[in-house]
This record gives sequence, structure tokens and C-alpha cells, in this order.
Amino acid sequence: KEFKEILDFKDLKEFRERKAPKLLMAIQIFIVFHLVIVAWVFFRAESIQDAFVVLKNIAGMRPGDVSDLMRTFTKIGIMEVAVAFAAIAGMEVFHVIQERGISFRHWVGSWPMPLRWAFYVTGIVVVVLFGKFSAQTDFIYFQF
Repeated sequence: KEFKEILDFKDLKEFRERKAPKLLMAIQIFIVFHLVIVAWVFFRAESIQDAFVVLKNIAGMRPGDVSDLMRTFTKIGIMEVAVAFAAIAGMEVFHVIQERGISFRHWVGSWPMPLRWAFYVTGIVVVVLFGKFSAQTDFIYFQF
């Protein structure tokens, strides 16, 4: 295309109506995500000074520092990571089902009875196997 055709008003109108809202939504999601992360730093820090130290260290990270961060996460067992990813995948499946306007209860209810009961029993087994029942911990907000 020639330069004049690229800047044609019709192309700009199409961009503004079709592509710009999606781009704007992506930018908004990006900004809100990072604001929530910063808010969590303040929420979990012992003091405001500690929060600023954490933010300063995050902002001043060099590429080699990522390996130090990964060593911290390796203290978590592979099983916990696998369970976390499986839980996230399950939540994403539920999200897609809900976005399509399908009631999860009715969707599972439409399955044949043996499959439906296998799903229920699997859910119970997952809770029993991976639930943390041994340690009594205070509710997180009781710390403040």
C-alpha cells in the first residue's frame, strides 16, 4: 500500500472501532495487575519501610538475580507446583464454561451417572489427599 492509503481515514476508523478497544483493555488489565501486585507488597510487609525496600529491590533486579529468585521457589516441592498448576487449569476450564453461558451444575448434571459420580469422588479424593488438615493456623487477618 502507498503511504496515503495506510493513513486513510477508513483504516483509522476501523482501527479505532475494532482494534483500539482490545488494545485499551489489554493495557488496562496490565496496569491493574501491576497495581494489585504493588498493593500486595504493602499488604504483606511488616512496615511501610519494608514495603519500599521490597519494591526498590524488585525495581533494581538484574537478569542474574532471577536465578536467586528461582532458588527460593525450588524450596516448594514439585507436587505442590503440579497441584497449583492443575488447580489453575481447573479454574480456567470453569471460567471458559461460565463465559459461554453454561451453568456448571447443569453441565455436570448432563453427564452420564457413572462419569458424574467419578467426577464427584475424584473431587473428594483430591481434597482428602491435598488438603492441609494437620496444623491449626490463625486466620490471616488476625495477624494485624
